[in-house]
Amino acid sequence: MKKYSANNPAVIYFGRLNEGASKILGNCDLFVLPGLGGLAICEAMLNSLPIITGNADGTEYDLVDEENGFIIENMDIDVLSEKIEYLYHNPEIVKQMKFKSFYRITNVYNFDNYYNVFKSMIKKII
Repeated sequence: MKKYSANNPAVIYFGRLNEGASKILGNCDLFVLPGLGGLAICEAMLNSLPIITGNADGTEYDLVDEENGFIIENMDIDVLSEKIEYLYHNPEIVKQMKFKSFYRITNVYNFDNYYNVFKSMIKKII
């Protein structure tokens, strides 16, 4: 990624972030995760970002779909470039994806829902 973004001042490559991600993500228009990182996807969704991610550990299939981003099989660089360019030229789509990311992480994949599902499963077992 760093190599491909080097000649474009509109693209900033941050590399791995262990702390302070929200400060950076709050100023971004798009989140690209080429590898593993379900929690990183959640963090980006909390910051209302469209997501482009590769197929990894499976969590991406729960969190990302055509409403809030793209999952790229084997992180093909040509497909990645195509998706970034598509979003660049379609700001209304980006706006909708931002809303869907935030909505999904705060209303679907939140603690209360997980708790209620877990509680329901325990009741069925008992």
